[in-house]
Amino acid sequence: MDKKISPTAWSRFEQKYKIDLASGCWLWTACRGHRGYGLFALDGHRTIHAHRASWVLNVGEIPDGMLVCHKCDVPACVNPEHLFVGTSLDNNRDMLAKGRGIFPGRPKQTHCSKGHEFTPEGTYFLQTGKRATKGWINRLCLKCKLERDRALKAVWRSENRDEYNTSMRAYRLRKKIEARHAN
Repeated sequence: MDKKISPTAWSRFEQKYKIDLASGCWLWTACRGHRGYGLFALDGHRTIHAHRASWVLNVGEIPDGMLVCHKCDVPACVNPEHLFVGTSLDNNRDMLAKGRGIFPGRPKQTHCSKGHEFTPEGTYFLQTGKRATKGWINRLCLKCKLERDRALKAVWRSENRDEYNTSMRAYRLRKKIEARHAN
């Protein structure tokens, strides 16, 4: 994000939210995207989410690759006290810890299909394809994932035995050469 912020950015920003006294949320009243997140032209050229603009204006720069997440779970909120900086994984864990990410009418899934409990330590978050760029995740039991990975690797090895053995020999040879050069 550009470090140069226009002098009028804060005054323009201030005019585009109202404070909800009950929740403390600063609710964005201007343009919103399809998921309810506010939109704001921070530098006059590029439009960003309003909660990210709020963070930049009130707290400072957002580290590269980091998200600005909501503690209050209100997409229209731009109160910097209701925001935190985290990774996509942090945001997804926050979502699951609060019981979001489940469909209405469907009970919260606490165990995988094999009966292993979904815990923060025993859960693997997989982000793939177009859905991953929109914050969609697949939650997998870590034990089941490891079992599946081992089984897939065994099948691959049996189907590609010659190729696997050749690549492993080459790998071991490279490691020996690197070790000799390191000494």
